[in-house]
Amino acid sequence: MSVGPDGRLWVPIHGRANIEIYDATGSRFDSRITMLPNPHAVGFAGDLMRAFSPNHESNVVSVIDMNTDEVLRTIPVSKAPHSLAVSPDGRKVVVAGYEANAANLIDAVTLTRSGPIKVGSEPQCVAFAADSGHAYIVNEGDNTVSVLDGQTGAVTATVKVGRSPRTVSASPDGRFAYVTNGADNTISVLQVGE
Repeated sequence: MSVGPDGRLWVPIHGRANIEIYDATGSRFDSRITMLPNPHAVGFAGDLMRAFSPNHESNVVSVIDMNTDEVLRTIPVSKAPHSLAVSPDGRKVVVAGYEANAANLIDAVTLTRSGPIKVGSEPQCVAFAADSGHAYIVNEGDNTVSVLDGQTGAVTATVKVGRSPRTVSASPDGRFAYVTNGADNTISVLQVGE
């Protein structure tokens, strides 16, 4: 689940192919958006009032108008989109295609897609650097992180981490990225900036 820029709580209901939206307290139901099967996550381009959700079984990303809570468009992406991240500047969306060993880059303004971009095996989770300059994709199947140029999507580096990496998060100061390693019960700390 994710908290949107409007303060509402967005909850993907994977098994029911919808997203439920609640008020900021999480106690009052606000809206339900019917999706293609099956939403995995939600990311936001706040100033554009757009939400993005990877629909894992449908191989698309749904673009939602946050003013109306309706799906504007679906964008085809690589097989089994598992995770996505919207850049902090709200202009790019990176999507991890788990079964395709690929990523896609979506322009959040024009809704055009680039890719597929070849990354490691079983890309699981995505995060952007604070300056939107790079994205980090955790590749669970080969114990690596692919570093992508945030504007072009080009892979600029591949970094070995622990076994079965699952999630990634970047520090707000832009200096570090952190990766959880499920099979090792460890965290890899990557120095990504000065």
